Amino acid sequence: MKANSEKYQNLRKEKHATSVVCDAYDRKAYDKLKGQAQKLQELEESGSRELPTFSPLMQDVYSSLYKFAPELRKNGEILPSHRFHRSMIEQLMKTSEFKELRTYTKLDEFNSAMATLSLAGQTLALVPKEIQDKAKEINNLEDQIESLEDQIEGLGNLLSQANGQIAKAKASGQGTKSLEVKVSDLETQALEAEMSLEEAKQKLETLEQALEEEVESKTPEIRGAIRQATKEALEEVKETSEFLEQWGNDAGSVQNMPVEEKIRRASVLQNSDKMRQLARLVGKFKRLAMSTQRTKIKKASTEVYDVVRGSDLDRVLPTEFDNLAHPLMKLDFYKRYVEGNLLIYEKKGKEKVGKGPIIVCCDNSGSMEGPKEFWSKAVALALLEIAKLQKRNFACIHFGAEKTPTKCIEVPNGKVSFEKAVEIGSYFLNDSGTGFMRPLNEATSLIEKQEFKKADIVFITDGECPVSDEFLRNFKETKKVKAFKVISILVDMGSTTPTTVAEFSDDVQFVSELSGAEAGEIFACI
Repeated sequence: MKANSEKYQNLRKEKHATSVVCDAYDRKAYDKLKGQAQKLQELEESGSRELPTFSPLMQDVYSSLYKFAPELRKNGEILPSHRFHRSMIEQLMKTSEFKELRTYTKLDEFNSAMATLSLAGQTLALVPKEIQDKAKEINNLEDQIESLEDQIEGLGNLLSQANGQIAKAKASGQGTKSLEVKVSDLETQALEAEMSLEEAKQKLETLEQALEEEVESKTPEIRGAIRQATKEALEEVKETSEFLEQWGNDAGSVQNMPVEEKIRRASVLQNSDKMRQLARLVGKFKRLAMSTQRTKIKKASTEVYDVVRGSDLDRVLPTEFDNLAHPLMKLDFYKRYVEGNLLIYEKKGKEKVGKGPIIVCCDNSGSMEGPKEFWSKAVALALLEIAKLQKRNFACIHFGAEKTPTKCIEVPNGKVSFEKAVEIGSYFLNDSGTGFMRPLNEATSLIEKQEFKKADIVFITDGECPVSDEFLRNFKETKKVKAFKVISILVDMGSTTPTTVAEFSDDVQFVSELSGAEAGEIFACI
């Protein structure tokens, strides 16, 4: 026998759980990525506890972000409990924010994963409770229909077997009474299952209509929420991309980095609000540092001190250009230009750019906690960027109270690793006191080493601390012998009259506002 259930026969086998067209390869690629991203797994597990259809919805969000040309399925091709996904994805794809987000995520597994975390992570808040409840009820009905379909199919197979046994018994002259009772019982069970199936189908149709109307009525509300969620996802992707570019990477290295490594590094940003705040400031200061260094290089080559032969038209003497006005001399100009025999200015700078190592001493006392710490760490990381580009040795000494051991992080020859950069930015003692002699002694000990010879010391603090006369004499003598200088920065100081730091510094700068303008002056001194 056959069940009268054409519309929903094999419902789960004939309908799709995803709204965005994806094949077995797409699903396999997403599952592989999910296996590398613990955050995606955790989000799927927690979301599925609240909404049974959450896992396919995550796949839809990812596919809409990643695929070159995402295509939505027709409503009739999608499982009834999952059709509201299509409405959400459709609203998502219509926003201008989504189009901008796609410039980062299209065919980019990592950025698509990060955006999926942000967007799908807000899904439960985006989907009104009324829609969630109806979707859950429909999903339960689909389970029931699938179970009834399986039951009817199984009863049909048993009936076929029993009828076959009856035919054989009759052919051999055996009795069939017990078999006929069995067939009657199976037919009764099948009829009851068919009636239950028909009832479930009717209820499903009613719920489908109710869900469709609910989604339609909530569309304006959902559209606004999706627009805001997409905007936040865009900011998240931008921030994460910039974070990966900033923290200890050479130009272009992020593009060649395995996805799992990108995800590992991005988790540092996602798991720490402090790192997120610091990352926003680091990018600004690094750009400022690079701009200042380029200006130094340009200025360092502007002093004219000789006239030589060459072909650099930017430095050719004006009298040479006068020859271009004469028909015969013009040919001579071209000939000497090709030969490199034009008269040009020779220039040199007054200062040597990228002179020596950089040692940063960062105050980690409790009073530095908050914006002042972010500012000091951003300056340190911008100086690290200078060291990286100019292949200079670098060290960051985190200090607190005089009796508290310092934390020294060395980066030889500007060879910055992600771990070193994060360690410099994230380490904080939050000490109850401040001591200047210990970090300065450690800095001079570094300078004793050949690789830190003639280093510049950048000393960042927000307070004052007395130093002994003996220390001061020894330190000044060491400065003279080792030929290094100390630049001190007083962060957020009310007074403009330095006391202690002026005694051991060559230059003291004050930062009354935590902005980048003052930092530019610091970078120009290094």
